[in-house]
Amino acid sequence: MIAAYISHLEERGRSPRYLTVTQRALERLAADPQAALDELAERATESSVDDAMRRLRSYGRWLEGEGEPNPYADLRRPRAARQAVDRAVFTAAEVRRLTRCADIPPERRVLWGLMAWTGLRPKEAAAVTPGMVVRVGDRWELRLPADEQKARRADIIELDEEEARGIRRHAPLVRCAVGHLDRYFKADLKAAGISRTQGGATRRPYDLRSFFVSELFRQGVDPRTVQHLARHRQLETTLAHYTRFRSGEAGSLRQQIKRKAMA
Repeated sequence: MIAAYISHLEERGRSPRYLTVTQRALERLAADPQAALDELAERATESSVDDAMRRLRSYGRWLEGEGEPNPYADLRRPRAARQAVDRAVFTAAEVRRLTRCADIPPERRVLWGLMAWTGLRPKEAAAVTPGMVVRVGDRWELRLPADEQKARRADIIELDEEEARGIRRHAPLVRCAVGHLDRYFKADLKAAGISRTQGGATRRPYDLRSFFVSELFRQGVDPRTVQHLARHRQLETTLAHYTRFRSGEAGSLRQQIKRKAMA
């Protein structure tokens, strides 16, 4: 049945990499899922365990749709032995420098700004075309088609005037293979005088999306609204994303609270 499920995912437009990873995961986990998850948790991080459970549960729901029993509905989520490593983060000041540096080509200034202030993933940003930007009354909207998004659903992101005109003037914003975008990011960080590494972690284009989610929380936006703006299917993903990328900040905040309380 795994082969039939992979064919189903392929028909839905899933990427070759997603298909390969899913097939390998199911072949490794599906026969004795609870034992396999327990073994994985002994050596993996929380995000790895969550990913394995999501793939098993999605497979189980598909089995139900095919009239087969779902042996994965009541899986117990084991606690992982390792903490996920923090990724590099950006400050708002660094984002401003990156998006205003005259030594960076204009299409990439628009690209980095769009990712930092809308949370677009690199692949989604690469697919943006001028025709996706639509004016509705006094508002600008970026209308994302379902087949270009990770969640496979159509979405609308409201833009400001600068963002809308930047896209219409300079798209396509990614003029190389998405996998090669990192080399341009490295060059643009250098041009803007921003360190490539932070606390041992290397800054990547995806970290601009992380900045977006973190900044929403930092400014007091409620978790459900953050989930909507980040376009996450589940609130748990939003919260896990935030705690993963901001654990260092959380530690500093704890110390600040203690100092204030003891003063």
